[in-house]
This record gives sequence, C-alpha cells and structure tokens, in this order.
Amino acid sequence: MGQKSDAIVSAVSVSKDGDSDASYFYAGQDEIIAQYKAIVLDGGGVSEDYIDFSANFFEDKGEYGRAIVGSVSASELQRLHKSYPQELFAGNIRLFLGARKGGINEQIIKTAREHPGLFWALNNGVTIVADTIEPEKEHASNRVNLKRFSIVNGCQTTSSLVHAEASPSAKVLVRIIAAKQNIRTDIVRYNNSQNAVRIWSVRSADNIQKSLRKEFEAIGVDYAPKLEGARRKKDLQIIELDKVAQFLASGHPDYLIPAISNKGQLFDEPYQTIFFKGITAKDVYLAWLVGNISESKRQELQSELRDDDNSGLLGVTSTYWISYTTRKLIDKQNYFSSSVVTLGCMNRPEFASAIARYVDASAEAFWDAAVDAYDDDFGSFKSALRSTAFFKKVDSKLALRINKIILKKGVPDLKHVCKTASVKK
Repeated sequence: MGQKSDAIVSAVSVSKDGDSDASYFYAGQDEIIAQYKAIVLDGGGVSEDYIDFSANFFEDKGEYGRAIVGSVSASELQRLHKSYPQELFAGNIRLFLGARKGGINEQIIKTAREHPGLFWALNNGVTIVADTIEPEKEHASNRVNLKRFSIVNGCQTTSSLVHAEASPSAKVLVRIIAAKQNIRTDIVRYNNSQNAVRIWSVRSADNIQKSLRKEFEAIGVDYAPKLEGARRKKDLQIIELDKVAQFLASGHPDYLIPAISNKGQLFDEPYQTIFFKGITAKDVYLAWLVGNISESKRQELQSELRDDDNSGLLGVTSTYWISYTTRKLIDKQNYFSSSVVTLGCMNRPEFASAIARYVDASAEAFWDAAVDAYDDDFGSFKSALRSTAFFKKVDSKLALRINKIILKKGVPDLKHVCKTASVKK
C-alpha cells in the first residue's frame, strides 16, 4: 500500500512485454483508495434503507444467493425515489427515458393514473439487487432491511409512477436479490434482454466502469453515460463505451479485426483483456484521443487521395488501422510509465495536438504499408481491411516504418509536452 512508484510501473511494463503466460498489474495507494471509493462508497447505490411490502412476501434461496418477492405499493417506490433520485438507479443501465407522446412510458403513466388497480397485472415489475436483505424480526412485519442496493430493472416503471403521482392502490411486483458478486452483471444483462439492450450498456454498470467513471469525473469528462431520453451530441468530452472499446481493442493485434467486424463481441471473451485488471483512465483516454483524431485524419487523407486507385484502403474501417499504428508508435516509447503524463495533462489542447502529430505520421505509415501489402487476392478493399491475412502482411511492414519515424524524431516527446503544459498552467 505504498505511494505510486515510477520504477514499479516501468518494471510492470517490461514484464508485460516479456512474459506471455502471466498478467501483471500495479496500483499505488492513491489509486487503490480511489477505486475503493468509486466502487463501494460512490457507485454502490443506496447504502441502507428498507422496503415495506404490501402483504406477506415469498422467500427463496439458491446458487444465485437469496431472494424475496412480493407486492409493493407505488407510494413505497415513490418514497425511495424521492430520497435517492440518483443512487436508486446506480445499477440500472438506463435512466428515465422520458414520457414522449406515443412512447411506452406514456402508457405506463396513463395506466398508473387512470387504472391504478390494474397496474400490478399489466406491469412486468421491478428487480432490485442488494448486498444483503434481512426481513424485520418483529412479528407480522412485512418490512425488509436492505444494504447497498439499487434497481437494476424497473427505472421506467418507478419513474413513471413518480411522474403519474400514482395512488398507493397501484402496486408493483418487486423482486429483491441478494446476489453473489460474480453473477450480478448477468442479472442486469438478462433482466433487460426483453428491451434489446446492448451488452455494452450492461457492462457500463460493472465495477471496472464505475472506477473509470470516477476517475474521469475529476477532469470533467462524462465517461460511459447511461442512456437517457434526449440524444447527446457527439463530443470528445463524452466518452461512449461501445466506441472507446473499439478504440482500445484496435491497440491489440489480436482484437483489431474483431473491433472492425463485431464490436458487441468485444464485451464477451475479450472484455477482460481490453479492460484489463489495473486499467486506468489514462489508458482509456489515450485510446479515445487516438481513435477520434485517427478518424479525422482518415477523412482528410481520403479526400486528398480520392483519385488514387487505392483510395478504398481509406474506407471507414481504416480508422482502426490508423489507430493501431499510432498506438504501436506511442507504446514503443513507453511514455506512460512516467507520472509526468497525467490525466489532467492529457485533457489539455497541447497534448491533443501532440497526439495529432503521432496520428499524422502513423496514417502515412499505414497507407504506405497497406498499398504495399494489397493485391487482388484479398478481394475488395473492404474485405482486405477485415482480413486477418491482410493484417499480418501489413503488420510485418509497419515495424520498419515506425522505427524510421522514431529515429528521425518526427514525433514529440509526450513527457516534455506535459512538463511544458504544466509550466504554462
């Protein structure tokens, strides 16, 4: 539990490159405490409260843990919503999507107002996940005490009951699960499967993403925000989880092609590698900057070379190839083992400008290697960019080109950029 050591960071970096059979990660005292706060203190939902059931409840136990199921009055959900408007939905993959005309929430609100007695039968109910659940010991009590709990399915129902100012006669079927930690993500995922929820929305509620979200809050970046009613404008300060996962994956030789072909796949087996243990906001933000700047550079090059016979190699998916090449160039110089390169520095325009120079050099290197590697055997340009065989051929040509860029000192020293930016500040 010592303070962060640059020497250990460097040693871990060397170990990662030299040992394919082991996984190394390191966090200093401050990072461990910050992650603890993000997961346990800030991101765990309501710390402690109770729920009063309308009548006797049913209790069950199994491999998943322990559960209590029964009917709850709208007034009880309204009480919790009023007391904990944000914390109550900490584990929910969506926030309230609004009550736009013709939408499902408009119908829920209408039923709650006009036919409260029918609400229980017409609604799917609410699922709550808690650390612990304990029925009140007093005789004939229908109260259940909960610790660290949140609604994981039922945000629309609960919020609609609040908006409708539903009477206590409107009841909802509520299921409370004290689930084992290793199945919580699956509970969220499968309880939301009826609404065509994308898997990255489910992953956004896990502990890794909570910790990253807390880190990004410190620099005013909105990381992996939950889905809401209004559409967000594209903004570098709003990091979308599905997109940044593609950018992170494109830095891995094993996952560049999957990043192009099927981003949903990245959140299954590759997830633990892409969002590795010990991943920091710096790792994520670098991928986000590189990916977005690569897309801008790709468009620029495509416009410049539109009359070239090989311009198809600059199709939309080549953004990830340029991103891959840029990451190889940056990683070769091991700047991020230094504590000088901070998340705050990375959020400054000087740093983005420096990364743009890396992308410029990398885009030219990729274009040169791709044109050299391509032949008619790969089929269309689109097919080539999605081909593992084409990747191997291009990748073998990139190493020499990247070394030339470094030898010519054609890209800036990122540590120097951060030191200079710090002095200016």
